[in-house]
Amino acid sequence: MNEASPLTRFRPLPLQLGDEETLLDEAHERLAACAARSVVVLPEFLAWTIAGSAQAYRELAIMAQAHRLTLVTTLNLGPQLTEDLPGRQPEHRHNAVTIFTRFGSVHVPQAKLTPQGFEQSPDLLGPGIGVAPYTRLNLVEFDLGETLLKVRFLVCSDLWLLTRVEPPALGCDLLVVLGNFARGAEVEARNLLVKARRAGVARATLLVNAHHVPKDETRQPLALSAADLATDGAAEALPEWPDRAALLDHFRVLDDDAADGFVAMVEAPAREGRIAVPRSCAEVAPVFGTYPLTIAV
Repeated sequence: MNEASPLTRFRPLPLQLGDEETLLDEAHERLAACAARSVVVLPEFLAWTIAGSAQAYRELAIMAQAHRLTLVTTLNLGPQLTEDLPGRQPEHRHNAVTIFTRFGSVHVPQAKLTPQGFEQSPDLLGPGIGVAPYTRLNLVEFDLGETLLKVRFLVCSDLWLLTRVEPPALGCDLLVVLGNFARGAEVEARNLLVKARRAGVARATLLVNAHHVPKDETRQPLALSAADLATDGAAEALPEWPDRAALLDHFRVLDDDAADGFVAMVEAPAREGRIAVPRSCAEVAPVFGTYPLTIAV
C-alpha cells in the first residue's frame, strides 16, 4: 500500500471478547496508543445491551476527541440516538454502525440488515439485545481532507448481500466489515472479500473481528482475530458474480431459533464453520440509498 494513500489512516483494531465493561476498558487502553487522526474500526457490538451501549456511546465520544481519533463500531441504539439513520423506523432499535469523529460529531449511517435470531429476540431471559433488521444499504462519503472516499459498511453476516446483489450495485472505494464472526467464519469472510475485490466491488476492503481466549486451555476459542486492510481491488466491476454457488458455500442459513446465544451459534453443527445467516433475513432485498452527510474524519 502506498504510504501516501489516505487509506493508511484506517486501522482495524480487534478486541478480546468479554463482558461489556471489560471490552470498554480494553478499548480505552488500546485507543490511547493509536496515532492521532487515525480512523480506528473496532469489531461489531463493542456493547450490545441498552445500558451498555449508552455507556459506550458516552465514553467513545470522549475518547475520540481526547485522542484525536475517528472511532467506528456498532452499538444497540434506539430512536433517540439514530436520528440521522436514513429510513429509520421510530419504534425500532438497531445494531447500528456508529461513528465518533475527532471533531466531536457522531454519525449513524448504517445498521445491520441480518441480525441473528437471538439478536432480534426481546426475551428478557436472553442476551438482552432486541434489535430489528435494517432495510437499507447506504453509501457513505468520508472527507479525509486530501480526498473524498465512498464507503459501505457491512455488519458481520451482512456479507450475505454479496450473494443477493451483483457487483456493480455494491460499488465503493472502501468496503468495511465489522465482525463478531464465530470460529472459522472469519476465514470465510476473508475469502469473500478477496472475491469482492477481484469482482471490482471495492478498491479496498477492511475486515475486523474480535477474538476469544478460553479460560480452559483445552477448549477451542469461540472466535478468532482478524484485522485486514487490503487495497488490490479491480478497477472495474464485473457485471455479475462468476460463480454464485461458490459464494453461497461461504454461508449456512440457520433457523432463527437454532441458537439462543453466540456460544450456541458457534457450536451449532449445521453451521459447519461457515457464516451463519438467520432464515428470517435470507431473502433480504435492501433499498440502496445514500447517507445525506459527508463525514469529516
